[in-house]
Formats: sequence, structure tokens, C-alpha cells
Amino acid sequence: EEIIDPHIESEIRPLGKDSAKNYMYTYVLVFGLYFMIMMYGQLIATSVASEKSNRAMEVLVTSTKTTYLIFGKVIGGALAGAMQFALVLGTAALSYKLNAKAWGGAIDFLFEIPGSVILSFAIFGILGYLFFAFIYGALGALVSRTEDISASATPITLIFIVVFMVSMFGMQNTEGIVLKIASFVPFSSFMAMFVRLSMGSVSNLEVAISLGLLAISTGLIGLLASKIYRMGTLMYGNRVKLKDAFKILRSK
Repeated sequence: EEIIDPHIESEIRPLGKDSAKNYMYTYVLVFGLYFMIMMYGQLIATSVASEKSNRAMEVLVTSTKTTYLIFGKVIGGALAGAMQFALVLGTAALSYKLNAKAWGGAIDFLFEIPGSVILSFAIFGILGYLFFAFIYGALGALVSRTEDISASATPITLIFIVVFMVSMFGMQNTEGIVLKIASFVPFSSFMAMFVRLSMGSVSNLEVAISLGLLAISTGLIGLLASKIYRMGTLMYGNRVKLKDAFKILRSK
């Protein structure tokens, strides 16, 4: 029996980051970011569309820089969403710590998130949130009725869902080529690169390139959104498709 079934002692030592240990809190943070963008993006678009019924907006748009208006609205929405998400996580962590003995420490790992992971989530998450918030704000300006927002935002929403699915499936293999490519595309890098940072091994150069592309793209999208916002706020009637809005901007 000893020859057939020998007793072997072993010790597991993760080389690099422990992906299995980091999986749950990465999953929670990515899922939270997904819901935050979906919910507050729609709210920003609805807010912009509903303002078109107020004639005072025509005075504001023609008398002040639209960059200030759209940036103020988006940043305000971003702060509200970030504060709400932080309060939810903070309340959950505090409640668990007060009752940790009753739980027997069963989910300690879920709230023991390293500071580096929190920092990377905050930087990439906020930039990604602003990126999509600007897009939703511009789409809200292209409709005259709040009922048309869903139809106008459908293409962007579908892209965002694909980004979310790529990131979630990428958690199973952080070295996959699809996740690596997605971590450099501004539409998806805020989620994909965070997953790689949290669960895999990424060089500082890759992080810098991804962050730089995302920051520049967010700024450019913000400027483009301000132009669409100015044009769309003064247009009434049927909703304007995004491709038609680009044609109008190019013709000016």
C-alpha cells in the first residue's frame, strides 16, 4: 500500500500574484464598475435630454462655453457615482468587521484588498467612467425626448457589454491575447488592464502606455462631446444619429 499510495508532502507557493486569492474582490470591483457606468451613464444622458425642454439652456449654451457645461455635468455625475460606490463598499466592510466573529472569518479575503489594487482601480476606473459618461452625455444631447435615449445609446451600451464580458472571461486567463489587446484599447483598457494588474503580471511600461492612451482618449472624447452637446442642445425634433452628428460637425 505504501508503494502504490505513497504519502507525499507538498507546499504551494504562488509565483507572482495569487490569481485564485485575488479573483473574488477583482470580480466584485469589476462588477461594481459595470453597474456604476450603466446606471449613471443613463442618468447623465436622461438629464441632458430633459434639459432641452428648458429654454434657459439655449441661453446657457450660447452665452458660455459648452465645455464647462458638459464637463461639469459629467464630473458631477462621476463624483456622485464614485461616492455612492465607496459608501456601499465601506458600509459592507464595516458591517463585516463588526460581525467577523459570527462569520468565522469566512470572507476575510474579500475585504483584504491591497492598496495597490485600490489605487489602480481608482485611476483606471475613474478615467473609464468619465470616458463613457462623456459619450452618454453627447448621446443625450442628440435626442429631444427621454424615451429616445435607449435607442440612441444602444450601440454604445452593446460595446460596453462586450468590454465587460471580455474582462470577465479574461479573469480565467490573464495572459490571453484578447485580454492583452483589450488592455490597450481605450474603450476597454480601464477594465482589462485593471484585471491584469490585479490578477496577473504586467510591466510598468505596459501600464504607462495603457494609462496614457486612456487619459488622452478621455480628454479628446470630452472635447468632442462638448461640440456635440452644443450642436445637439439647439436641435429639436427627431433624434439625430451619431454618424449624422459627425457629418454635421465636419461640414462646419
